[in-house]
Amino acid sequence: PKDFEVFAATGNDDYKADATAMQVYDLTDDNNFIYTGSNFNRGNITFKIWPGEWHCYKNSYPYLYNALRLFK
Repeated sequence: PKDFEVFAATGNDDYKADATAMQVYDLTDDNNFIYTGSNFNRGNITFKIWPGEWHCYKNSYPYLYNALRLFK
């Protein structure tokens, strides 16, 4: 689990939101993934859902910005 970190994000109005959530939760069934809610100090996968956002290019900017802040 210390070899990699995964940041997943979606908007709650995204048509792929349910599929993304299921993928993240399925990954946490694997011993290589430890879910953490806010940072990577206690795990290696986190998942954020932005209210009112959908599947479009402009939404990748806040996802990327917030993800990059967690990787050190």
